Amino acid sequence: LADAVANNERALTGLADHLDPEAIDYVNIRNLRALLMVSVRRGRAAIEAAERGQAANTKLLGATHPQTLVNRAVAALGHGYDGRTEPARRQMAAVVDDMRTTGTAVPAVLLMAGRLSALAGARAEAARQLDEAAAAAGTAPAAARLVAQISMERALLVQSADAAVAAIDAALAGLDTLYPVPTPWQADGHLALARLLHANGRGHDAETHAQTAAEVWRTLNPESRWLAEAERLARRQ
Repeated sequence: LADAVANNERALTGLADHLDPEAIDYVNIRNLRALLMVSVRRGRAAIEAAERGQAANTKLLGATHPQTLVNRAVAALGHGYDGRTEPARRQMAAVVDDMRTTGTAVPAVLLMAGRLSALAGARAEAARQLDEAAAAAGTAPAAARLVAQISMERALLVQSADAAVAAIDAALAGLDTLYPVPTPWQADGHLALARLLHANGRGHDAETHAQTAAEVWRTLNPESRWLAEAERLARRQ
C-alpha cells in the first residue's frame, strides 16, 4: 500500500503536464489517489483528492454513477477521519440517499458509511450499513477483499469480549489469506485485540498485537492516532 501511494503520486505528477485534467485516464488515477488516501486515513488528502475528482466524475460519468458516489463517500469519510464527524455523517447520508435513488447498492459506499457510523459511536447504524454492504458485495471472487474488509469492520462492533476476540480472529484469518502484507484492516484487528487483552490483564499478549498494528501505521501514516494508541498499548504491561 505504501508503494501504491508513492507510485500513484509519481503518476499524477508525471502526467500533470501531458493530460487534460478531465481526461478519463487522469481522472481514474486521481480517483485511485482518493481511495488510497482514505485507506491510509489521511483525511485532508482524501478530501482534496475526492473533491478534485468529483466534478470530473460527475461530468464524465454522471452524478449517480458508482464512481462518483464512491468519491463523495471518500470525502465524507475523510472529514470523519479529520475530526468533523457530525458534518461528515450528514454528508454521507446524502451520498447514501442519492445511491438509493439509483436502485443499486454500492458496497464500497456502504462500507465507508458503516465505518463513519462506527467512528461516531453509532454501532447499531454501523452494523446495519455493513450488513447491507456485505449482502451487496456478494460472493464473487472479485469481491473477496472487500468482503474481508467488511468482515473486519463488523467484527470490531461486537461488544462481548469473548465473542469479539473470536470474530476478530476469524476476520484476521480471512484478511491474511488475501493480502501478502499487513494492511490497515489487519492493523485494526490487532489493535482491537490489544485493547481487549489489556483489559483482561494479558499485557504481554496485548503488546504483541499492539506492535503489529504500530508497524503498519509507522509505514502508512506515522502521524495517525492509531499509531499513537498502538504505541501506548505496546508500552503498557
